Amino acid sequence: MRLFIAINLPSKIIDELRRIREELFDENITASITKNFHLTLKFLGETKKLDEIIEALKKISFEPFKLELKNLGVFPNKDYIRVAWVGIEESKQLLELHKQIGWALKPFGYKDDYEFKAHLTIARVKHIKDKKSFIEKLERTRPEQIRFLVKNFFLIKSELAKQGPIYNDLEAF
Repeated sequence: MRLFIAINLPSKIIDELRRIREELFDENITASITKNFHLTLKFLGETKKLDEIIEALKKISFEPFKLELKNLGVFPNKDYIRVAWVGIEESKQLLELHKQIGWALKPFGYKDDYEFKAHLTIARVKHIKDKKSFIEKLERTRPEQIRFLVKNFFLIKSELAKQGPIYNDLEAF
């Protein structure tokens, strides 16, 4: 079973992400468009330890906190664009939640192999005809600074399909 842990987003954030995507992407870009927006906290990949993982995640405790959209960017860099994203304002509470998830999953062999950078993927870029034009558009575009409340996080099953991944919430914490 292919799993990841994420924060699901309210509709006003999803609407803003769609608006930004429409503003950025045109015939200049070939991209795989994200249909299911979420804030990934940890990708687990294939696992057979579902029940154990659920029990470990149930032990995590946190107070609800707010996050805010911040900026736009790309991974890995502007010279080699593979992912376009909307950033999240830095949050101690979010970093603490991410850290707690890491500690809870450590006994199962999961470790952090990258620095956590809170972002919302809006597209996976395959090809850009005019990179300079895209970067200019990216630098001009600003997300509306919408705040949203995080009360829980989810363990999500991801099934790969021809039309794109299909996500199912397995458990809320």
